[in-house]
Amino acid sequence: EIDMEDMERASFEKEELLGDDSLKQLSSKTGGKYYSNTMDYKKTVEDIQNLTSAYYVLGYSIDEKWDGKFHKVKVKVKRKGYEVFGQGGYFNPKPFSEYTKYEKLLHIIDLALSETPQFQQPVDFSMVALPVYLKGEAQLVALSQIPKDKIQEIAGPKTELILLVFDEQNNVRALRSCQIDFSSLNQEKVYPYTVCPLAPGKYHCSLVLRNMKTGIGSRASSFVSIPAKLESGLRLYPPLLLVPEQNAQYIEASAPVSLFSLYPFAASNYAPLITELSA
Repeated sequence: EIDMEDMERASFEKEELLGDDSLKQLSSKTGGKYYSNTMDYKKTVEDIQNLTSAYYVLGYSIDEKWDGKFHKVKVKVKRKGYEVFGQGGYFNPKPFSEYTKYEKLLHIIDLALSETPQFQQPVDFSMVALPVYLKGEAQLVALSQIPKDKIQEIAGPKTELILLVFDEQNNVRALRSCQIDFSSLNQEKVYPYTVCPLAPGKYHCSLVLRNMKTGIGSRASSFVSIPAKLESGLRLYPPLLLVPEQNAQYIEASAPVSLFSLYPFAASNYAPLITELSA
């Protein structure tokens, strides 16, 4: 950490009110080095280059326990005159049931956006996102197909389904959620869907399935572009493709309108094509 603050600063009675105190704490906790009021920046840059140009990565096996406890790690070297800078320890992951509401939200966003979410490798499933106008208002229709055999660790009486819609700056523009009791569903595949109003634009949609007890999740994603409203004329929107399937099981996830009012079809004989269409 480098303190670039000017030498002439206001005087404070308490050191913790100064910005450099926070930098000292951060450096200490992460095993880094703190440079205070660096005026000779060339020497500082040389020091940083020397410190970071070569390093060791040490690893060892640990027994992972979901207890949230902190474990100290200290590394010593026998050669005199050398210092070791390294992380002072690590936290075991804590049980999902002990997460705060805010931590559970961060956990969902990590599942939705990260290529390698923390503490798990989620199973992916398929979804499609389609734009449609209903009574002059732009709507997003999100549909997914969830094979129960792929999500056995997740499926249970308390499983939540969450749709997150991000704009091009990764701001959350829509969030829909519902709870699913998979133990009451008979079919091998289920088709959750939701409908939500969105302004015209380009969006990244992520559907996350999460066990409410363990936090284990599965996810799907799709991109959608919602065009601006036409003042006159006709527009052809992307179609909802169907495949023959008897008695498909649909789950309405906080949808203000029914899927079948937007796309009238015989639900007992057909199901949406969610996976890729083969040649």
